[in-house]
Amino acid sequence: YGYTTNLPDARGALWERGMCYVALTDLWRTTRDPVLQQMLASDWRRTESLFSTNQLQSCGQDSGVNWAVDDAGWSSVMYLDAYDASGDPTALLCAQGLVKNAFNRWLDSQFGGGLWYSDAKQIKSLYQIAIVLSSLRIYELTDDQSFYDRAMQGYSWMESHLLRSDNLYWCDYNSSGPAGKNRPNQIAETNSVVSLGGALGMAVLHARLYRLTGDTNYLYRAIRTANGIYDSPLLTPAGI
Repeated sequence: YGYTTNLPDARGALWERGMCYVALTDLWRTTRDPVLQQMLASDWRRTESLFSTNQLQSCGQDSGVNWAVDDAGWSSVMYLDAYDASGDPTALLCAQGLVKNAFNRWLDSQFGGGLWYSDAKQIKSLYQIAIVLSSLRIYELTDDQSFYDRAMQGYSWMESHLLRSDNLYWCDYNSSGPAGKNRPNQIAETNSVVSLGGALGMAVLHARLYRLTGDTNYLYRAIRTANGIYDSPLLTPAGI
C-alpha cells in the first residue's frame, strides 16, 4: 500500500526487498560495478542482522516473513543473489533451508502434485516458479541431487497442469482444474487468469534446463513459451 512510515513490521518485508534486490543484482551482473556489489553485500548484512537464521528459512502463515509460496520464492532468490554478491555461506544456507521448508510444507499429491500457494490449500499456482528456480540454482551450486529432484517435481507439474493451448500458462489450479478456464482471456489487476511473470519464469526454467542437460526438448519449450508471450492477443481494457 505504498507505506513510507509506520510499517507493519519495522524491518520491512523480505519479498518486497527481494524484488528490489533482484533488480540491483542484475545491474551489478551487467556492469560488474564494485560499488553495486558493496551495496548488495551491505544490505544482506543488514537483513541478516535483523532476522534470525530460523526466521529467514521459515515459511507459512505463522512465519511472519514468507507467508505463501511466492513470498518464499522471492526471498530464496534474494538469498542466492546475496550469496553471489557477498560469498556469505549463511545466505546459501538460508536459501537451502527455505526451499526445503517450502517443499516440505506445500508439496503433496493432490491435483497430481505441485505446491500449494499457501497454508489455506485452496489453489496450486504458477507462482511456485521462483522457489523451483531457486531449487535448481542450489543444485547447480551444491550438486545436491535432492534439490534437482525438487525442482523437477515442481517443473513437471506446472508443465503438465498449467500449460495452455496458446503456449501461455494458467495462474492457478484448483479442484475444478485451471482457475478461469471459462474466461481464458481475462486480464485484470489481481484477477488475471494468466501470468506474464510466471510465463517468463517458465521460459527461463526451460532455458536453464537446456543449458544444464543439453536436451533439445527444453530448448523447444523455451522458444515455444517466448513465442506464446510475443504472439499473445491478451490485453487489458486499456490496451496493455
